[in-house]
Amino acid sequence: MNKSLIIIIILLIIDLPLFIVIGKLMYHGWDNFWDDFKWNLIPDIFSLFSGSFLKDKRGELNSQLYFCVCFIILFLELIVVIEVFFN
Repeated sequence: MNKSLIIIIILLIIDLPLFIVIGKLMYHGWDNFWDDFKWNLIPDIFSLFSGSFLKDKRGELNSQLYFCVCFIILFLELIVVIEVFFN
């Protein structure tokens, strides 16, 4: 396996509690997280015709923001680990 892949897997395991805390701070509970996440699965045209287009866009934005924050944290940690331990 590639060293970077092993490091990413280790960082994901280590950061899981941090991602849970960030999710609780952003959503105030997992019910809100799953409600927002389901809007990513519903096509926009269906939510437009059902009258919940703005709710759909807000849910998509919230869940995408959460995943972007988690990805940025993981990416920055990966850069630091590679620079510190492999250079």
